[in-house]
Amino acid sequence: MSGLAGKKAVLVFPSFDLGGAERQGLMLARHLKEKEDVEVEVWSVNPGNVVPQACSEMGIATTLVPIQVWTSRRNLLYQLFKFALRLRRSKVDILLPYVLVPNLACCSTWRYSRAKVCIWQQRDEGLARGPVGLETRAVRDASLFVSNSRGGADFLKNALGVQTDRVHLIPNGVQLKPAQKNRSQWREELGVSDQAFVTCMLANLTSVKDHETVLRAWRIVLDHFSSEIRSDEKPILVLAGRFGDGYEHALEIAQKLEVSGSVRFQGFVSDTSGLLAACDLSVLSSPSEGCSNAVLESMATG
Repeated sequence: MSGLAGKKAVLVFPSFDLGGAERQGLMLARHLKEKEDVEVEVWSVNPGNVVPQACSEMGIATTLVPIQVWTSRRNLLYQLFKFALRLRRSKVDILLPYVLVPNLACCSTWRYSRAKVCIWQQRDEGLARGPVGLETRAVRDASLFVSNSRGGADFLKNALGVQTDRVHLIPNGVQLKPAQKNRSQWREELGVSDQAFVTCMLANLTSVKDHETVLRAWRIVLDHFSSEIRSDEKPILVLAGRFGDGYEHALEIAQKLEVSGSVRFQGFVSDTSGLLAACDLSVLSSPSEGCSNAVLESMATG
């Protein structure tokens, strides 16, 4: 039995929808509960459906704690006061926030909750910054910092001024679930032949990803190969991921570039192992990444 047995850990996510940070958090939550005998709860500052369902299957309680840090000072203080009270009533020992808003909220209030430790988790290379006063306090009061990439670690040290000995580098790991559908079944769902060349980008369609560059590159691919292959072998691009605030823009770009006929907007996919195994090439484009789950899963799939 580890020294964590009997402790209570609260993981705080940016959303109850499933992204890279949430996927890593769920893996840690399962490990803490099943291997370390820790009482685990998962909280989120934004709503969603996928994470609560996954937690329910693991027997882990979830709580929505809405927080908006880009607001008036009065409203921000009121939100943080309510959040601190909620943490205190939960009798948490270990606080594990993921990404900017949870990091700011947790690391600036955890001392009032009587928690033993609060670990800032950096999952990108610095996509956004928080309100100056709140950010300064949160960085000062965090117990320690974990980054899943060297770029994230450098951001913590160079941009936020965190001392090197307080930053710990722990790359992501992935656990591939068995495929639910085989290659033929997936290709039938996508409406493509077994001979077609299928490329996939596995990323939620949000503004923090860069689907536009992939679509523009896809236009070049189509122009290069259109005269060389049969119609049933024409390449297909699958954009698999939750439709977020970047979906409409991606649709517009695809229509503008006249590639819509060879692009599949697949939406959220739970069977990522099956989809990746049915594809020939995996791509990723984004303005900032830590240690990408999509790249690791693609490599693990081969």
